[in-house]
Amino acid sequence: MINPESGKIHTTLHQTGTATGRLSSSNPNLQNIPIKGTWAKDLRRAFRAARGHRLVSFDYSQLELRIIAHLSNDDAMKKAFSLGEDVHTFTASEVFGVSIGDVTKKMRDTAKAFNFGIIYGISASRFARTTGMEPKEARGFMKKYFEHFHGVASYIKEVKEQARRQGYIDTLFGRRRYLPEIYS
Repeated sequence: MINPESGKIHTTLHQTGTATGRLSSSNPNLQNIPIKGTWAKDLRRAFRAARGHRLVSFDYSQLELRIIAHLSNDDAMKKAFSLGEDVHTFTASEVFGVSIGDVTKKMRDTAKAFNFGIIYGISASRFARTTGMEPKEARGFMKKYFEHFHGVASYIKEVKEQARRQGYIDTLFGRRRYLPEIYS
């Protein structure tokens, strides 16, 4: 897959390759270079920047959360990003009612699962299965989340109402996703 003219690997980024609108990468897929495991460290050493240049890595999940913070105009989430906080740790701190320094790995992982899930409409039962929580506990977490991130809650409600009215949703750039199942 090395380009014969540049001597480099060039991925192709797709803005419309997934049903959800998430960016995807192909030829090769550079989004799934392993971080853990036997070969991960050696494989990652194969990626080198040309002299005088740097490789830059972007966390797409953080990008999506920044977008939802912008679209929803949620003050709490925007605050997390403006302070340079890890948004998952910040979320855990808000929802569990502890200081950022007291957030445990388990709390952060729970918040991370919900931050990812909320963008794609995770249900309380799915969230419970994903995190190992009891359904009642998952519903409680969701309730607290929406109390702290009420801009996100309002935005999600508004988008769902729009989808039910129109049968589709438009992106900022006019891409339309039809949702016939919204009526089922």
